Amino acid sequence: MLHILLRVIAARLRKGSAAGAQARFRAVSSIHRFGASLNRHIHCRCCIIDGG
Repeated sequence: MLHILLRVIAARLRKGSAAGAQARFRAVSSIHRFGASLNRHIHCRCCIIDGG
């Protein structure tokens, strides 16, 4: 699931960039499994930096 998200974001960044296919980005992501009250709540957090 995370791979699909990053692939879509990369395509969007490349489409909107003047660099086109040469545009690059970096991402740091983590998967959180529990919420603040220790309930089961699986979600991803991403920090994405474009270099376009």
